[in-house]
Amino acid sequence: MKFGSRRYIFLILVMVFIHCSPSKSSSPDDEGIIVLAWLQQQSITSRENSIYDCSDSDGRFQTMLDSGPREVCTQCHNEELRVNDFVITNYRMVQSRTIPGYPSQSLIYLKITEGSMRNYANSSIQKGIYCWIWNGSLN
Repeated sequence: MKFGSRRYIFLILVMVFIHCSPSKSSSPDDEGIIVLAWLQQQSITSRENSIYDCSDSDGRFQTMLDSGPREVCTQCHNEELRVNDFVITNYRMVQSRTIPGYPSQSLIYLKITEGSMRNYANSSIQKGIYCWIWNGSLN
């Protein structure tokens, strides 16, 4: 069992204990807000560890495109050709293939590192897309 899984099990047990205790000092709404805040904090602190130094990336879509996809990927994935009905310069299309904060679980990153696009994506493109996703897939 992973460490993160144990945290969520512990949280559920704490919630059951709080809910079942005879005297509650806070309302159910307050408990929900506290749990939601805790879960949000966990999602921030449990973001996957970066395999690249992303300190030079501002996390913006245009910056990611400047790392190489604008020149390389648009040869096929542009508004005219739309190979596989995908346009690399369309933020919504690209963002829909990501899990913000988790590049190694995001379809676009997997495609360029392990999948059918790996032969076209150089290390600059891989780092650019990785850091963009790691920083939250921002527009």
